[in-house]
Amino acid sequence: MNITNGRPGVLARGMAGIAVVALVGGAVSSGALAQQVSKPKPPARERSAPDERPPLPSSDFSVRGTVTPKGEATFAYRDGHLRVEIFHGAERIMVGLVDPEAHTIIVLPDLPGMGSVAFEMDLPPEFRFVSMPADSRRIGFDTVSTEPCEVWRGTDPDLGTPVQACFTVDGIPLRVQATTRQGLKVAFEATELERGPQDPAAFDVPEGVRVQRVPPSLQDMVPGGGLSP
Repeated sequence: MNITNGRPGVLARGMAGIAVVALVGGAVSSGALAQQVSKPKPPARERSAPDERPPLPSSDFSVRGTVTPKGEATFAYRDGHLRVEIFHGAERIMVGLVDPEAHTIIVLPDLPGMGSVAFEMDLPPEFRFVSMPADSRRIGFDTVSTEPCEVWRGTDPDLGTPVQACFTVDGIPLRVQATTRQGLKVAFEATELERGPQDPAAFDVPEGVRVQRVPPSLQDMVPGGGLSP
């Protein structure tokens, strides 16, 4: 995983250890990388106390990764809001603007003839990780590439299916596992992470786009309205 604080970097693992290559135009030592990338360490206690909650994002970030069964996705966070982009191959098929407190998402399908309309709907089950279920508990620790994270698991209150996510201690989701309303198991795993400021305009509905509210009974008909393409 490429992990940076606002600047691109590449990690290459060699026979004798970890070599850092092409960071800000040149190689740097592992000590210099440690200064630029300060990874918060998880607490020593593995299981959470009953009143503990999953960590919330404490700063802006952008994370990109693979989606199972197919596709890729990016999540960008700024000031309490999340922007989601879903890709099928090189083609972007959807942008979603998530309001975690309202449990809603505005879907902007990136499809021909649909550039002037967006759909607001309840947050689909596969996005439950942005506001984990009330019964969520930390069940252990893991590492996604080189980034440590806490594994939290809860139960979707509507479907009764498990929701599991691995968060850094500063609240960044690196791995997500959930189930759609159609019963499809989907997963996301991060491959790139960048901590740093995000463009405020990316979290607003574009000018001239009309937002339509979609009732729950019709949400499955919204093109690109889920995590899996």
